[in-house]
Amino acid sequence: MADITVSDQVKIDDPALRALANRVAATVNAATTKATANLVEPARFPLPKQATALERVLRGSIGGMPAAARPKSKTNVLALAGNPAAWKKEFGDVAVVDLTSATGVDEQVAKLKPVDLSSLRAIGDDAMTMSAAAAAAATPPNKELALRIHKVTCKDETSELGKDEIYLGGTSVDEDADTKTVPAFKVKSFSTGGVQAYNPPKRFTYFNVREGGTKFPKSYSVVLVLIEHDMGDIAGFLDKVADAVRDRLRQELIKAGSKGPIEMLIALGLAYVMDKVFAWLKTLWGDEIFSPRTLSLKLPTASHRFPGGKLDSPDYTLSYKGHGGAYEVVYDWQLTV
Repeated sequence: MADITVSDQVKIDDPALRALANRVAATVNAATTKATANLVEPARFPLPKQATALERVLRGSIGGMPAAARPKSKTNVLALAGNPAAWKKEFGDVAVVDLTSATGVDEQVAKLKPVDLSSLRAIGDDAMTMSAAAAAAATPPNKELALRIHKVTCKDETSELGKDEIYLGGTSVDEDADTKTVPAFKVKSFSTGGVQAYNPPKRFTYFNVREGGTKFPKSYSVVLVLIEHDMGDIAGFLDKVADAVRDRLRQELIKAGSKGPIEMLIALGLAYVMDKVFAWLKTLWGDEIFSPRTLSLKLPTASHRFPGGKLDSPDYTLSYKGHGGAYEVVYDWQLTV
């Protein structure tokens, strides 16, 4: 029987779903680039008039980017806008988008040939029901799955004057692509070498394993954001991006006549796209932010346990670098019955 799969790297095995996710990621990244470009040169890079245009929605959150990132973002955006080869390499067929046009990115991308999803594998066909899985495992079914924080360590404080005011926040995504904001909370004020340990571990977020139907496997993910107080509203931007990505994945899957559990497909694509979007954001903004990290867990059956039959996973460590500093976050996953 398969083991519980835990990862801090997001991938999609199905080629058709991966192609669709890459199209959505390129669309959101192009809109993020346009919104950033409008921030530094509004006359050259006008926003669409429609209030619902993706770049206009994102522009509101990007306005809170760290002040130190603005000169770098201007240099990076203008260099990209003047380099068609680099634009094409990064965005593929979405490179047809004209950043200097007042026509929205979504509207321009809508004219492209749709991604072919005819080969999309039906996900969940070989899944077990909760009752069958429980019977097979002969152990009580799980009730909840939680992500817990054990410790945050400042390996090297940032370039900001004074102590670092560090917060943790994020977004969770369940098996049905429902997202839940985890409000940012203050960890502590750090200097180099400082440690905040939680005993017992701090419950960051949780999922109801018995929700969302009885078929397994189920996949869960958490985007974990480490924020220095002066870095702007990264958590708010994260929420806007999650909403935009989920909506666009759903629209594309419905348009393509996708068969099978659309919400499960969206959940798989959402974490993948979010990972790409924030990698691109760091390209635009430079080192002035800590790139969010996406954690995922795949639960094969309702009654699965971690190695040794334990309800707690081993401890894992995430490294964050940026803004001139470096931090480590130790976390684990916990099942409850």
